[in-house]
Amino acid sequence: MTDSILDKADCRILSLLQRDCLLPAETIAEKIGLSASSVLRRVKKLRGDGVIRGQVAVVDTNKLGVHLTFVTVLEIVKEQKEQLAKLQYWLTHEISVQQAFYTTGSADLYLIVVAANVESYNDVTQRLVAANPIIRRVTTNVTLQTFKKGIFVPTNHDYDSLPR
Repeated sequence: MTDSILDKADCRILSLLQRDCLLPAETIAEKIGLSASSVLRRVKKLRGDGVIRGQVAVVDTNKLGVHLTFVTVLEIVKEQKEQLAKLQYWLTHEISVQQAFYTTGSADLYLIVVAANVESYNDVTQRLVAANPIIRRVTTNVTLQTFKKGIFVPTNHDYDSLPR
């Protein structure tokens, strides 16, 4: 199911749930002009269709003692599909890696990695390189300030409601 198949009500439900996944159906219904039962049916369908893939708690990393965020850039040896798949598997299962992007441009992969301290990050990096010989180069960037961090995915209807 794509955004073009979702109607305006589905998109508005998704926008609200992405901001607060615990929002009661009654509250959503009031905001978008549907009945609570209609909202519940739509949410169930969105889950069944895989549009809503899960619900998570967004936590304050500092309160958990995870004070550092790194943007790690990887360059890899090209034309090794099996090794690339192994690297992607490794990154998917490493809990310190928050996001991983396989890209075009000057580097091959960009990672967002969190750690309590530099030593913890160094441990992750050493394990990463040791387990994945496809890695040719690692460049680390330490973030100085995070001023926006989110996972909200806008729908076409979100863009339509922006002031022009």
